[in-house]
Amino acid sequence: MFVKKLVRLALACEYSRQPIRRTDINAKVFGEQGTRQFRTVFDRAQQELRALFGMQMVELPAKEKVTVRERRGASLSFP
Repeated sequence: MFVKKLVRLALACEYSRQPIRRTDINAKVFGEQGTRQFRTVFDRAQQELRALFGMQMVELPAKEKVTVRERRGASLSFP
């Protein structure tokens, strides 16, 4: 049941082009039951997505923490 919910969430987020956050998965898929099964549910959902839709969930790279001073320095430096 959790696998089906996670696959549906992944498809909905892909359609609206929004990233899936772990907190969203915990709230919308597991609800009050807890997240002890997260890894097994995630792995089975990955298998379903690959087999049925040819899709795969991957982790997005973290955003860079760039300060304003570093941005100015990067834009002003000429070789």
